[in-house]
Amino acid sequence: MRTETAEIDIAATPDAVWAVAGDFGGIQWMPGIESVTVDGDDRTINTSGMTIVERLVKRDDDEMTISYSIVDGPVPVESHEATISVVPAGDGSHVSYSVTTEPDDAAGFMKDVYAGALQALKAKIEG
Repeated sequence: MRTETAEIDIAATPDAVWAVAGDFGGIQWMPGIESVTVDGDDRTINTSGMTIVERLVKRDDDEMTISYSIVDGPVPVESHEATISVVPAGDGSHVSYSVTTEPDDAAGFMKDVYAGALQALKAKIEG
């Protein structure tokens, strides 16, 4: 298993960033997502002609972290767990989006996807 992390600074308070990034069902800010439905701890995402099911692993409002794993879909991974974390950074926030995958080489691809997602999150929050 390999872990990779994408990171970004956002000019907004951690609470404002967490309100968007910590919403398990509100991931429509991620590029390419057409629809999201949540049923308990599972969310089903329709994106680019694919249906992916992800499961909430842990959400901690005090620590401003949310972790989930891909449990079904046409994604080339045997194992996947991603974590979004928001921390204060000066007058704004620092957001990290870490992913651990098997096979190892999928982590680099997923990091690139999540780096693009962080850019979209920044654009959504900063306007």
